[in-house]
Amino acid sequence: MMTKNLLNTFKAKKQTDFYEVLKLAESPELKGGAMQELCLSVAFCLARSGKLERSSPTTINARLEASHIFNVSDAQKCDKTVELPGGKQVRISSLIKPSMTSSWIGKTIEKSIGLSTIDILSEIRLRDEFFELYAFPDSNRHTLYPKVEAQFVDALAMCLHVGFGVKDDAWALPCLTSHIKRVCRNYICRARSVVDNIDSLLESFNNNFKI
Repeated sequence: MMTKNLLNTFKAKKQTDFYEVLKLAESPELKGGAMQELCLSVAFCLARSGKLERSSPTTINARLEASHIFNVSDAQKCDKTVELPGGKQVRISSLIKPSMTSSWIGKTIEKSIGLSTIDILSEIRLRDEFFELYAFPDSNRHTLYPKVEAQFVDALAMCLHVGFGVKDDAWALPCLTSHIKRVCRNYICRARSVVDNIDSLLESFNNNFKI
């Protein structure tokens, strides 16, 4: 029933305030489950399509504005060290190189966020032998593969949010986080699909770490 209501909200012709959907996603009964992920996805789509209550041309144009620069200094100020399931500690902003940021400019914020996430994950992949095993599930249910904790996605989202100077009224941080999580999940799935010895790698991980 809740899924049907969300879909009806998305299809409605009248303007819909995506913050209402965000508040629903943060409710205790949905916290940490698949329905929370669905709510965040719907909110993201509403923001993306410009179906914002009290929206204005200025707000929508800000959402679609091309990214001109990534401020590494600002990103470093809010960044913190996070640990991956295999014990590797990373600081997101330290992985960002000038050659990477040059390919992020001149595109919409959404596109730039996606490209920057992939570039950062590629750097981590070079440094972590267990990277292809990691999972970004949409719920708290047990997974076969070691789950990346929310702190990593939160740190990545905050780093990019601040670095790109994304305005909260144009794209709320929870929506940004949901988008980054989907990019991470898709990237990991593609990376895992080209690994021949994934079972051996998983066995090695299980012998050294607890899931």
